[in-house]
Amino acid sequence: MKKMLGVLFLSVVLVSCGSHSKDAGKKEALASELQLRVIRKLREENNLLPYGMGGGIMNKIHFLGLHFVYLKEVEMDEARQLLMTAARTLLDEMNSDEAIRGYLKSYPCGVKGVEIAIFFRKESGHDPDLDKLKVVDLVQGKITYKIGHENRYDYTNVLEESFEQAASKLGIRI
Repeated sequence: MKKMLGVLFLSVVLVSCGSHSKDAGKKEALASELQLRVIRKLREENNLLPYGMGGGIMNKIHFLGLHFVYLKEVEMDEARQLLMTAARTLLDEMNSDEAIRGYLKSYPCGVKGVEIAIFFRKESGHDPDLDKLKVVDLVQGKITYKIGHENRYDYTNVLEESFEQAASKLGIRI
């Protein structure tokens, strides 16, 4: 419960930066509610643990982002599946929520309207081995797979692909 409250506080802080219109409070509240719905769904259905959320909101919602932790070491195929599931869930929620629709920079929202990061850990909660996948993220429609580095806080990119390429590999029509 403390983690969820921390995530909610962080979202309010991140989402509120730069918004000064009359609708700012409503826009931010709708964005946070939407993100929390997606977080709950992905935690229940995919064991993705919430790690953070944010977005790019000025006059309109440019993008919404979610970060997760997954307590299992995975190969690229499973990482791709998890990331695509998270991204598509967030996109579907953004595009089907009529209350937020008027606040989106573009509707329907495309892949550049979401950012997702999944950090992989061992089941014990420790960092994966250096040669194992540590992070997969989606930013501006590009998916990057990263392994650990000798410096614990650095990553080495091992593969980049577009959202469309990942969808094709999984047999997903977009």
